[in-house]
Amino acid sequence: EKGNQGNQANQESQVNQGNQANQENQTGQENHANQEGSGTENGEGGRDSRNSPVPGSGEGGQENVNQKVSARGKSLEAKEPKKADISPEDYQGWNKLLKEQEVSEEFRKGLEQFAWKSGSQVLKETQGNGNFSPLSLYYTLALAGCGAQGETAAQILENLGVKDQKELADQCRRLYQWYVYQAQRDQEQMARYGMEDYKSTICLGNSLWISNQLPVYEDYQKLAAEQFFASSYGVDFGDPDTGKEMGDWIARKTRVVLAPQLNM
Repeated sequence: EKGNQGNQANQESQVNQGNQANQENQTGQENHANQEGSGTENGEGGRDSRNSPVPGSGEGGQENVNQKVSARGKSLEAKEPKKADISPEDYQGWNKLLKEQEVSEEFRKGLEQFAWKSGSQVLKETQGNGNFSPLSLYYTLALAGCGAQGETAAQILENLGVKDQKELADQCRRLYQWYVYQAQRDQEQMARYGMEDYKSTICLGNSLWISNQLPVYEDYQKLAAEQFFASSYGVDFGDPDTGKEMGDWIARKTRVVLAPQLNM
């Protein structure tokens, strides 16, 4: 497990549990406008799609006209991976479970290359110490890429080092589950040795914040929930309380490591 997954974990360790918040912060409060899956524009020749449903996750970037559209402002809460029923002392059981969640070598290399390239761009003008979560940005773009179409989808997939949307979603699901089960294993094993307050782990958290004026394909919301464990929220970006809701979500997911004040 450490061989395949450790590289990703090391890249993210500098931000500890702050990974979740960076997904909201890196895309800014304009996340709803940048996510192709959240329905503001599809990136094809600048065509305005504000009055059209957002693209789903159809393969090859082709829109499925039969997809069912959710009601405007509809939210969908995602469920976290089911807790593993393995005892702390069952090392073989834990190793087997983590082995089943391993990502492909191709995906690992693509993520590693993305981390180096994005990190050099984001941090090149940083003075002193700086924090950046490549995995956070990767998941944000992956969510967008799985909802995009045409040239937009192709460009995102190319930069993420993945061939198609289905593979991207599956690998992101595996990696998310790997971190969840690794955290559960470490916490339960530490508790077994009297360290109940052990908290050194990486926690991931994804979400979509979508204008309640935009219709969304139900299939896309389900894909986000099931493959990325991302809840989607229909909100009014003209309401100052929306910024507070987003900030509160970040604080909960990061265990108050980050608690930003977001202004709409």
